[in-house]
Amino acid sequence: MAIHKRTRPYLASAVGAMLCAFAAPVCAQATYPSRPVNIVVQTPPGGPLDAAMRVVAKQLEQRFGNNASVIVENKPGANGLIATKFVAQSAPDGHTLLGVSVSHVANPSIHRNMPFDPLQELKGIAHLGVARNVFVASAVAPPRSIEEFVAWAKENPDKVTFGSGGVGSGGHLMAELIAQSTGIRMTHVAYKGGTAMLPDLVAGRVLFSVDTLKNMAPVVEAGSVRILGVTNAQRWPDLASVPTFVESGYPQVALNSWIGIVAPAKTPPEVMARLERELASIASLPEVREQFSGFGLSILPEPLVGEQFQAFMESEKAMWKKIADAADIKVD
Repeated sequence: MAIHKRTRPYLASAVGAMLCAFAAPVCAQATYPSRPVNIVVQTPPGGPLDAAMRVVAKQLEQRFGNNASVIVENKPGANGLIATKFVAQSAPDGHTLLGVSVSHVANPSIHRNMPFDPLQELKGIAHLGVARNVFVASAVAPPRSIEEFVAWAKENPDKVTFGSGGVGSGGHLMAELIAQSTGIRMTHVAYKGGTAMLPDLVAGRVLFSVDTLKNMAPVVEAGSVRILGVTNAQRWPDLASVPTFVESGYPQVALNSWIGIVAPAKTPPEVMARLERELASIASLPEVREQFSGFGLSILPEPLVGEQFQAFMESEKAMWKKIADAADIKVD
């Protein structure tokens, strides 16, 4: 009898394992998450991507219940490549996710020796927001409009400097597009993040920049920097008096920076499907949309998930490659 008593649990375990083997989708859904979930962020704390991921983490925790906590982990550096490589090499089980922005799709075009393709190693879960991007001038710079900027830049080609959060960052590429579209020349000054650039922009050591409204808001409100235009296709309601480059005669300058979440490519489809559902649900909440708006982000009426988001990133990759190639932006 003792033998039978010891055997029954073993048999139950074996039968359970066999059932899971035949019903893997059900088991994957039933056991996920089985430990804390990490959302790795490519940027330092405080920016729009970081702030948005913390809102998402809190919402996911509520949906996961007692199963797991959701932790935001910042791994800035190398224009997002440090975080990207870390997540790409993590176990593909849905417990390590990556919060991404434009640099995720731009990096393959500017890094000569990338050991992997981020869009192959990581697959899209959900597009979570479009950023309000502004083209700004230091208060010491003469131009007060897009038209004045173009005219002044053509008359003073050696004085036109712009700062960005790094080589190949969204701000860098957008500024290069402005230069290409307007026929001007600008000298790029790269910093380790947009925050590090602000003191020089305020002091006039660099004169222009493209960044999110959230990052620029403090210096704009202080009067140290002025907004000349928005790089999105349409005016934003909260910046109704600020023109777009499109209406100023430069239709090519109509780009959005955006944020989203991706996971290692071999993550089980059932786990990906659950995350897609949860994130789409989170994005539909009025309170989340309001919080994102405070970060300078707008959530699409119908967020892109799964293959839709992946296709979107592939098209973005091709577009940013054209800009990077035209500007000959390359990093060893």
